[in-house]
Amino acid sequence: MSRALTPAQRRELPRPPACRLGRPEEVADAVAFLAGAGYARGAVIPVDGGAGPGH
Repeated sequence: MSRALTPAQRRELPRPPACRLGRPEEVADAVAFLAGAGYARGAVIPVDGGAGPGH
């Protein structure tokens, strides 16, 4: 999504505490973890750089 934005538009985006946008492989890592975690059921793992509520 961010590749379609102009540099000016990117500067207007709110910055998460990680100070950068997440990379697709970081989201894939979380998906792979949940897919392989046989004991975890109904887990919600935010992959938002710490920008979500309650962080």
